[in-house]
Amino acid sequence: IGGFGRVHKADWPGFGEVAVKIILMNSDISSEIANELAAMQLMADDPHFVRLHHAQMSSLETVVVVMDYLKGEDGNKFFQRLSRNGVIVPPKIMAAVTRHLLLGLKALHTRGLIHTDLKPANLFISADGQVKILDLGLVRHLDNPLECGWKAGTTCYAGPEMADRKLSMNESSDVWT
Repeated sequence: IGGFGRVHKADWPGFGEVAVKIILMNSDISSEIANELAAMQLMADDPHFVRLHHAQMSSLETVVVVMDYLKGEDGNKFFQRLSRNGVIVPPKIMAAVTRHLLLGLKALHTRGLIHTDLKPANLFISADGQVKILDLGLVRHLDNPLECGWKAGTTCYAGPEMADRKLSMNESSDVWT
């Protein structure tokens, strides 16, 4: 659920440790939040995505989201830690991360979705080496890639079709990033 809201660690009976995100809604983010929750629900059974347990509007301005609690670090921190002092990230580790990422993208694309904002900060590498794809707020349906309004992902990671609104986004848009 991107940078919106505050996240708390909690114990939930039957699930154990979970992350509880409290999101203060406004009209600027409501479609993105709804889009992300729908995508999280669709991807909940895939091991390359964070599992959504529960989402509920607690008031007109607040949404409470309960999802798996992840132990590890985001891709930015992971790659920075491994490449300190100019050392290249070991190829074996890069291959494993890439494999998990591609399996997650395959699952997303199989369900007719594209991410549109892949970048290291939107990956999470768990303590046991699993890779989770995060931040599904800009996910698009392949049959209608502009349905949520045109928003490019992060400019420096965006493919050419994201910069040129006349081109259609597709699975290769995710691979480009």
